[in-house]
Parts: sequence; structure tokens; C-alpha cells
Amino acid sequence: MLYITKNCSFKLETKSDDQYYHIKGYSSTYGNADRDGDVINKGAFDESLCSEKPIALWQHDQSQPIGIANVVSDNKGLNTELLLPKNDQFVNSRVIPQLEIGAVKSFSIGMSIPKSGISYKNRLRYIEKAFLREVSLVSIPANPKAIIESIKSVDPYKSLPLADDDTSWDSSQAVKSIRHYTNSKESPSADYKRAFMWLDPENDDNFTSYKMPFATVVDGELKAVPRALSAIVGVLNGARGGVSDISESDISKIKSVVSSYYEKMGKDDPFKLDKQFTIEEVKKVKSKRDLEYILRESGMFSKSASLYLASLTNLSQSESEDNYQVKLFNELNKLSKQLRA
Repeated sequence: MLYITKNCSFKLETKSDDQYYHIKGYSSTYGNADRDGDVINKGAFDESLCSEKPIALWQHDQSQPIGIANVVSDNKGLNTELLLPKNDQFVNSRVIPQLEIGAVKSFSIGMSIPKSGISYKNRLRYIEKAFLREVSLVSIPANPKAIIESIKSVDPYKSLPLADDDTSWDSSQAVKSIRHYTNSKESPSADYKRAFMWLDPENDDNFTSYKMPFATVVDGELKAVPRALSAIVGVLNGARGGVSDISESDISKIKSVVSSYYEKMGKDDPFKLDKQFTIEEVKKVKSKRDLEYILRESGMFSKSASLYLASLTNLSQSESEDNYQVKLFNELNKLSKQLRA
């Protein structure tokens, strides 16, 4: 049996009228090489999916079945939905808590491959035909990029995929697109809240109860926008008057969500003032606007503070480029150190 972990993005859904937890995403993707040099071709599982339904396992342990897997092959890969019974003690005591805290981050599949189903090219092994036996939830993926978006059932916000870093952000336009996308005409639909960091639960039928939008519709899909998240960091750090109308407990939860998105973006936690600027970041600074951008993206400064600090910077670019970069590098990290003191 070959076990392989592929890029996945899945979320947990609970329905009041349903007896299962639903975990959705892609348990395998086509056409990309994994860390072991395997590439799964589109259509490799077509025969298998017509002949048998794979089971869902915990960490590939055949003694720990946790449910069944509904799998459909599409252009991207194996579109997967796991159904885990809510009345299963192990699922409730072990599986769901580990998903919620993020200790389990990935899908992984177990398959058998006939000799005729393999070909080789450019040191890669191409899997042309395979039989899908099981889909597992695993904590340590073979593919380091197979990072879960979100699993926490009480917190739907982290389940959104990320838009590109350069995606523009206009909160008013975003809200309009969110209303249309979620079919929220007269009042907010159940999906409407996924695009906002906070809402007043006692007035969830009122559009004005939803605060801090951070997503918009990109290519027909609701996605979290990095620039919106950066703006929220600024608000939580005191920009535009801060968030005095939100409780400290809820602010802490919002920060946790924002921090998880920054982790997915490969960036430092914006609420921990231990940022060290890298020479690679400094090399990108060709103007005060560039400097303002990296200050804002560091998460330590609001937009207005970043603009102000960039305007005060007086490092002459008439010096050699190397000398200029060293001075700027030292000045930025000196500022960072002062903030931490």
C-alpha cells in the first residue's frame, strides 16, 4: 500500500439535522510532483472510484476507521467529503478536538498501484492508474505544503482560501460582492458571516452587526484578502480609534484568526512584536512607498503610522546601494527593538 499526502484545503461542517461531521476538500491533486517525486495523472482513479467506496481512517491506522469517504474525480483532483458519525466516541473525543486545534492538518490517501500503472520521466514517477483504498486525516504530511485552511467548527473564518498578495482591497465594494455571492438580499444568509471577523450574535439578522470584512469574491470564489487582514491588524493595534465596542475576549479570538492567516501566508504573527526585518525585504525598498508597504505588512504599524515613519526616513540613496541597504536594515531593526523594549 502506498500512502501519499497531497495539497489539501478542507473544512468541517456540522448540521443540526445531520448525524455526521462533514470534512470537505481535495485529498489528492493531479499533475503536481510531491516531495517523493510522484505525480498522479488525471483519471488515475477513475476505475477505482467506479468499483468501490474508500473508507476514512485516522492516521492510516486500519484499526481506527472513523467514517466513509465520498470521492469524485474532477479537473483538479479528488474532490473529497468525509462523513464522520457524531455518535462515535473516538471521533468526538479524539478526532474532532485535534482538528479544531490544528494538530491534524492534512488529508492523505492510501492506494495500491499495478505495475502497468506507472511510468517514469525526468526522474519523476507518474501514476497513471491506481486503486484508492482509504482517505486518512494525518498530522504530519509528506507534502510540506499540504496545510489545512481550517477545521474549527465554531470558527468558520479560517476556512477561506487566500487571494494573491497584490489583490486590491475596497471594503465597500467587498461587502457588495459578499452580499451578492452569499445571496444576502433582504438579510444576511448563513454564509454571510464567513467574510467578517466579528458580528453581534444577538442581531445577526442585521447587516450593520457584521464588522471587519476581510474577504471578497475572486474568480467566483470567496477569498481572504491579505491587504484586508493587514488593515484589521492596524485597527486592532489602535488605528482609526481601535475597537472599543468589541470585548477583550472577542478581540483575542479575532487576533487568533488573523494570526492563523498570517501563518498561512508565511508571515510572522502580527501581534508579537518580535519582528526582525530581513535583508531580502530591505532590498525591495526603492522608494518611501516601498518602505511604507513593508512597515505596514510587518503588522507592527497601522497604515497611517507606516506612512508617517516612512516620511521621516532620511537615508540617502546617493550612497552605494549596499551601504544604503545596510543602513536601512539597521535602522528598521533598531526601531523594531525599541518597540519590544
